[in-house]
Amino acid sequence: MSNRRDLRPIRVAVAHDSCLVREFLTSLLDRSTAVEQTTVCSNGTDLESAIAVSRPDVVLTGVRMPPSGAEEGIRLAARLRGTSPEIGVVALGDYVEPSLVLALLAGGRRRRAYLLTERIRSHQELIGAIETVAAGGSVLDPLIVDALIDVEVQTGSSRLSELTLR
Repeated sequence: MSNRRDLRPIRVAVAHDSCLVREFLTSLLDRSTAVEQTTVCSNGTDLESAIAVSRPDVVLTGVRMPPSGAEEGIRLAARLRGTSPEIGVVALGDYVEPSLVLALLAGGRRRRAYLLTERIRSHQELIGAIETVAAGGSVLDPLIVDALIDVEVQTGSSRLSELTLR
């Protein structure tokens, strides 16, 4: 763990399209002295603007958000990898989607986490993921790891992988 945490709280930007989830996350983070919320947004466009102004240590974001309704959280993580690699991303997904996890981890695992919203069981689990990402580590929900292994086993042992374009 980084000594940085001893000096100041981890600055976190929160973004989620669901009002209920957003309110829950902000309430949960407000109870922790380890983090300080810099902004709360409901869409990817506002989040990108807020990141430019507040320069958080970690972005806690939903995977799918407006304006596109698609993988705004994953796309944002990819852009941050190139423009601000020191900013960590904790993505909250609703489903086990290996392709989205692989897109999040493209370019490396450092400062990335993918958690399933419904499986976060405690305040400390979420804060722990934020702390790990802020310190340069990564966190994946165990169901995600299982799904990634299953995909690898299926594609690695399938005879379909031997087919050529021709």
